Amino acid sequence: MAERKRRAECEYGEAAEGTHYEEVESCYKHGFEYVDEHRVKTESAPLLRAIFKKYGDITSGNDVKSSDLLSIFLERICHVYQRLEQAERLDLSRVELQGMISELRLCKMHKLNVGWILERVEYKLIELMDKELGAYETQFCSLLKEISSIKAELLVMKQEVAAANVIDLEEEQVGAREEEDSGEVGSSMRRSTRLRKQPGWHKAFYLLDSVDLW
Repeated sequence: MAERKRRAECEYGEAAEGTHYEEVESCYKHGFEYVDEHRVKTESAPLLRAIFKKYGDITSGNDVKSSDLLSIFLERICHVYQRLEQAERLDLSRVELQGMISELRLCKMHKLNVGWILERVEYKLIELMDKELGAYETQFCSLLKEISSIKAELLVMKQEVAAANVIDLEEEQVGAREEEDSGEVGSSMRRSTRLRKQPGWHKAFYLLDSVDLW
């Protein structure tokens, strides 16, 4: 009776029959409890009991050879369950959800009954990816509009630059013609000056002026 009472006080009433009390007491001191023969951390025990109550013994038929590894699987299942409950208040990242799915698929591979929670996590991931896709599509449409606007501005700038280049070319051509004309006038004036300096220039000019060219 005393032993049974102490077990109840330590919340080890669900420890496996035949488990040595010293082992149970040691588990309690180190923060572990037994739930249907499975040793798990004290903080995971209440949730695991609730899971067993609702879904039955999810370890039934498993092929895990190590009891310690099986305990780790159960604790990870509890962790995933808690994160899903928190997801109502906190957003879960895609990376975290993918990690959960990997863990649960490993549990399923070892024949633990985790289909009920794996389905929830997969649905959560699909929901998140749909949301992300919608956001990406919105960003994509916005980027397309921005690209179209930039292309239009670029076209206008190219047209303005091309028009400015044409004007510059025309101005250069006009300037070149003016310089050429100025050079021809200067050359004629220089020739006239040289002619006037030659002997008998006045007489030749008088004779040319008196000739009726018509």
